Amino acid sequence: GQPMAANLQKAGHQLFLSEHHGKAPQALIDAGAVALANPQQVAQEAEFIIVMVPDTPQVDDVLFRTDGVAAGLSPNKV
Repeated sequence: GQPMAANLQKAGHQLFLSEHHGKAPQALIDAGAVALANPQQVAQEAEFIIVMVPDTPQVDDVLFRTDGVAAGLSPNKV
């Protein structure tokens, strides 16, 4: 997902990255991305949430773990 994230960043979007499985790519941080501890924090900060993971088990983990995206959602999130 790093190349897709870099393209979003180059287009002027602010990125919030979860470090729940490891450090966020330094190149994205250096370009202005914000690293957060978990997907819940990302969902609390971001207006749009894009999940870039390899397969269904990782989608389930990111969305529905205790500190996942679903725990951080509020109205008007996409």
